[in-house]
Amino acid sequence: MRVPDIARKAQITAVNKTAAKIQTQFRRELSGETGIKQKEFKSQVKLFKATARNRRARVWFGRRRGIRLKRLVNSPSSKFDDLARGTLHGRSGADAFQATVRTGSGNSGSSIGFFVRKGRGRLPISQVRVRFNDNEIAPDALNRAGSRVGPEEYRVQFARDMDRRLRNTASAARRSRSRR
Repeated sequence: MRVPDIARKAQITAVNKTAAKIQTQFRRELSGETGIKQKEFKSQVKLFKATARNRRARVWFGRRRGIRLKRLVNSPSSKFDDLARGTLHGRSGADAFQATVRTGSGNSGSSIGFFVRKGRGRLPISQVRVRFNDNEIAPDALNRAGSRVGPEEYRVQFARDMDRRLRNTASAARRSRSRR
């Protein structure tokens, strides 16, 4: 294996490990800003790894469905007001109600959430969810996490991986010489 091949592979590994650290730091930042537990954001943050063909890793945030409003109730009140604004499907906060809804078939389970009525009648209802990709909190937190963690972490990971790969090639060369 030539040194340029080792360096190229070490770059890809370093980029992926750095992106994973940025992803973790981003979830921490978002949790600190909103008061919501990190595990609620885990399914919303996705890591696209770098490959030999595409040498760029990306941290992506967002999904079609937001976080249920029920999860925000325990967050600090000032943050709750800011996050809940604009999520009630055009209704006022007085129109929202808490309900227990059966999930699954039969009596397998139930879930508690906040709902608003879609029309004038009793049904249909829709669960109120907060979408973070529509407001400024998520992009700012991602930029802060990337600039804080990214450059230094990449240097550390690249040096560590180059060292590991060079040690492995040297030990492989010694083993092949001893077999002769």
